[in-house]
Amino acid sequence: MRKLIRSRRGDISAPVITILLVIASISIAALVISWLFGVGIASSKQSMIVISGTPIVQQTSTGYTLYITVRNIGNVAVNVTGVILFIPVGTTTPTSTITTTATLSTSTPNSVILPGETKQLQYTFSASPAKIGVSRIDGLLLTTAGQIPFSASLLG
Repeated sequence: MRKLIRSRRGDISAPVITILLVIASISIAALVISWLFGVGIASSKQSMIVISGTPIVQQTSTGYTLYITVRNIGNVAVNVTGVILFIPVGTTTPTSTITTTATLSTSTPNSVILPGETKQLQYTFSASPAKIGVSRIDGLLLTTAGQIPFSASLLG
C-alpha cells in the first residue's frame, strides 16, 4: 500500500491538467485575436487615389491647363503634391520628351483630398504640345499615396 501512495504523490490530477489546458488555450486565443485586430486595423488605413474620366489639356491665353478629376477611395486623406508631364519633342522622335512640372492653378488652392471626396484639379504649364501635333500627353500625378500614371487628351 505504501508503494501505491508514493507513486501517486508526484502526479497532477486530471482536473488540474484540464484547467491548465483551458487557461493556456484562452491565453493563446487572446494573443492571436489581438494580433489579427492590430494587423487588420493597420492594413485598413490606406490611401488610394483613382483618376475619374479622362484628363484633358486645354489651351488658354497664357499657356495650357491640365484638368484632372481624382477620387480618394481609401480611408485616409491624400495630399496631391504635383504633376509631371512628358511632352514629346517632335513627331519624328516620339521617344524623346520634355519633362515639365506643371504648377497648381490658383483656382484649386487645396490639394488635400479627403476619404470619399472627388476633386477636379487644374494645373497650368507653358510648354506647347500643340506645336508638334500630338493629341495625347502622358504624365504622373504625384501624391502621398504614390505616383499615378495618366494620359491626357489635348483639346483645341
